[in-house]
Order: sequence, then structure tokens, then C-alpha cells
Amino acid sequence: MIRSWGGKIDPSPSTITKYGRAVLEKDPKSTGSLGIAISEAIEDTVGREDTKYSLGSVLNHVMLHQTVIGLEAIEQLKSNRCCSGQLEDYEYPMEKIKEALKRVPKI
Repeated sequence: MIRSWGGKIDPSPSTITKYGRAVLEKDPKSTGSLGIAISEAIEDTVGREDTKYSLGSVLNHVMLHQTVIGLEAIEQLKSNRCCSGQLEDYEYPMEKIKEALKRVPKI
């Protein structure tokens, strides 16, 4: 989704933000956390006119793509190819996606 709008993804912690540099200075081997990533994203967003921020894991709007990803993962795991290094993208049938979305709670 990010790349479809021309965005890019940087690892966190990074040397791009002040907060990321502070984390790495304290612990150069830091593998990061959700909190660090959010802090860096917000720092980057408030410092730019061309950037918007949207939470990607804790709000209702993420349910659609997470549902589709989950359905695709289930099919991949059923195929047993995931464990043999032969994993391929699975195009989940749209009618099954619509059926699954009917079960997503309306909030």
C-alpha cells in the first residue's frame, strides 16, 4: 500500500530521525520496537508538508487488508509449500473475500 502511493519504507530505528539516532547511540544493536517505529514516523510526519500519518495496526481501517492477508496465508499454509521453499503468491477468490468480510464486526 505504501509503495502504491510512491512511499518508501525505512528500517527502524534509523539514522534518519533524531529519535532513531538517539536509540542507536544508546544501543547500536537495537532491533527496534513498535513504539520506536511510531515515534520515528510521527517525528518525520510533523517535519514535512508532503507527509500524512496513518496508524497501520490498531484501528478499524486495517481490518480489510489484514483479513485478506490472513485468508491468503491460510491457503499457503494448507498447500504445505511454505515449508519447502516453494511459496508462491496465492490469488484468493473475490467471492470468498466478500464472504469473509461479512463476518468482520461493524463498529
